[in-house]
Amino acid sequence: MKKLILHIGTWKTGTTTIQNYLFNNSEELAKQGIIYSNSCSNNTFLIHFFHSNNDNHVTVRNSSKGQNELFTNAKDEITKLIKTTNNSKTLILSSEFLLDLSVSDIYGLKYYFKEYFDEIKVIAYIRHPALHASSAVNEQVKQGHYNIKTAFKYHSKPDEINRVFRWVEVFGKESIKIIPFEKKSLKSGDLLTDFRFYCNIKSNDNDSNTKNIDNTTLSEAAMLIADSLSEIAPSGSCDRGPSEYLNKISGPKYTADTYFLEEVVENTKVQLELLEKNFGIKLAGNIQDKVKINEVWTKDTITSIAKILNDLSLINSRLKSENKSLRADLTTLTNSTDRNKNQNKDQKELCGYSGEFGHSVDSFTE
Repeated sequence: MKKLILHIGTWKTGTTTIQNYLFNNSEELAKQGIIYSNSCSNNTFLIHFFHSNNDNHVTVRNSSKGQNELFTNAKDEITKLIKTTNNSKTLILSSEFLLDLSVSDIYGLKYYFKEYFDEIKVIAYIRHPALHASSAVNEQVKQGHYNIKTAFKYHSKPDEINRVFRWVEVFGKESIKIIPFEKKSLKSGDLLTDFRFYCNIKSNDNDSNTKNIDNTTLSEAAMLIADSLSEIAPSGSCDRGPSEYLNKISGPKYTADTYFLEEVVENTKVQLELLEKNFGIKLAGNIQDKVKINEVWTKDTITSIAKILNDLSLINSRLKSENKSLRADLTTLTNSTDRNKNQNKDQKELCGYSGEFGHSVDSFTE
């Protein structure tokens, strides 16, 4: 029996960790009859194929390829995966962007795959909207997309639970597994162990467990620097250097302001009630008092530190680039010198050739 497992996220629930695990171990998993794409870790091709308005989707806008080319490539990849998944094998597809599909899009996806698979299961990890929103703000500000105030505006009304409900509407409660993204709810308190359990994947010593450190939560201090940095040198600006150093600034982990989290809870009250009523899931979302770091660091202090760190990061990045260029030039020069040496050697051997009578070429020309 051919089986399809659709992992739909949600965002900020370790989706990248799961995708990296599946991608990095695709060859080992294939030996167990588990198929996963070995050409695209986050399966964005699903959006390019099933989204009814994909020309406006972020994955299309950020691509150098045109919509038609992306659609064709997506169709080819899906066709290849379906052909690979024969007999009793299981195909796993994972993309949090599947949450962007409308109800009609999801129906289209369902009927498309029903032609090829005997069973379709959907897995969704969810976390409390307040914790999700705080994590989303952290990521958006860290990447330089928004400052904290703007990020609060965009994430005050999260609808991830409602988006999961769309999948329930299409596939039915019996075909979807909703799992709280909480340590106490995960098998052995571990995300990958939990995911492997529900996908019937056997763990072995050859597994490569890759964790994406770019998704780690910043400290309160680092977050304030990132907030100022987003104004000095926003994402995409030529003045912005690599900001990996933010992860190295220690201190209490960032949590969004209490007023913002209370607003999120109020805005998602109905979603939380429906989740508990229909699935018996009550998500933990304790709102803690925020560390009052602003009383210690003034805005001017934060801004000056942000500028210094960014300037240093830019210098470091440019030095690395120049070093690469110098190495390439040195390699070219070395190769050229070696060729000249070999040519001189060949010329000497030719001009000083000793024949069988013991006379050199030069001796005949004297």
